Amino acid sequence: MKAGENELYLKQNFWCTGGEITIRQDLFAADKLTHAAAKALTKIPNKILIEIPQGWLAGEFRFYSDSADNTSDVVEIYAASTSDSKPDHYRHVATLTLTNGTQEKETNTFIDTISAVSSWLTNKGAVSPADNTFASYAMNFHGHSHILAIATTLGSTTLGMEYKKL
Repeated sequence: MKAGENELYLKQNFWCTGGEITIRQDLFAADKLTHAAAKALTKIPNKILIEIPQGWLAGEFRFYSDSADNTSDVVEIYAASTSDSKPDHYRHVATLTLTNGTQEKETNTFIDTISAVSSWLTNKGAVSPADNTFASYAMNFHGHSHILAIATTLGSTTLGMEYKKL
């Protein structure tokens, strides 16, 4: 490399803790999609609320649970560009059906199958090996500042979510 040239590289990004859900919710009606309503929900056990760091264009999610192999959960993903000073509304962007595998994560196991339903342009798809290693779901954030996740079907006692920058 010549003096003054910059070496380009892809920065490694590590998994961040999103939170855990222990109580299922009904799919949100319009009155529950406001900034205030989402913020008012107790973080644990009702929802996972992630504030996307500035500059993240896309992210990846992975899930884990305390349930047995082949247990299913359904997670609804919402996105919003919102803040306390500029409150706005969340919109539904994906439904993820998760199936538990056997790869251990501390005292839990990873979800190894994700079936994603999304017609919104954030959908980058699921990497779903169904081979007892972890599955993940990637999406383009399109400038949204927050991701909200709830479980509408909870076969697990505890369902956890992690995220990282792509």
